[in-house]
Amino acid sequence: MIGALLVGGLSQRMGRDKTMLALRGQRVVALLAGYLRETCGRCVLIGRSEQREQFSSACPDAFVADLVPGGGPLGGLHAALMHCDDDVLLLACDLPLMNAALLQRLNRTWSPPEMKALLPRTGPDFCEPTCAIWGRVCQPAVEAAVQRKRWSLRWLAQDVGAQFLDVSDAERKCLRNLNTPAELCVTEGVEFVDR
Repeated sequence: MIGALLVGGLSQRMGRDKTMLALRGQRVVALLAGYLRETCGRCVLIGRSEQREQFSSACPDAFVADLVPGGGPLGGLHAALMHCDDDVLLLACDLPLMNAALLQRLNRTWSPPEMKALLPRTGPDFCEPTCAIWGRVCQPAVEAAVQRKRWSLRWLAQDVGAQFLDVSDAERKCLRNLNTPAELCVTEGVEFVDR
């Protein structure tokens, strides 16, 4: 399995580049890449081609450019699956409260070939597809979604018959996604850095 950290978002709702978020002084991108390396043994950063230089010095991990510009997280998953011959533990960079324990629990629960995808579920109607394991067997469905411009990872999860891992209240906090300045303001210890 390979870890794939999504760093290519445009941060439109936030108004600032979310890859510059820090948790208690440490860049969130570096923290999350470290958790993915700890869990999977290796990690790639997935983003827009113009970001390659930005991350070459900031993170030692390989950088993979999106193959479909503007494809969002599904486009990032597509790039990851095309880049490697393995299952992918996908993680978005705007989950700054993530920890290695939840990623490792997903990894321990992962059971191919019975499972095609494994998503954490926080309630009856919500799962988090940008912190999930997507099996290599999903590649044809991902390619079909890209061709149809059907960009939703939740739809993809339905299409492939994803399995779900119910999470505890503490783990639910790890899945808190930061998209707006208001969400940032109420999240203790997270701020923007200029480096």
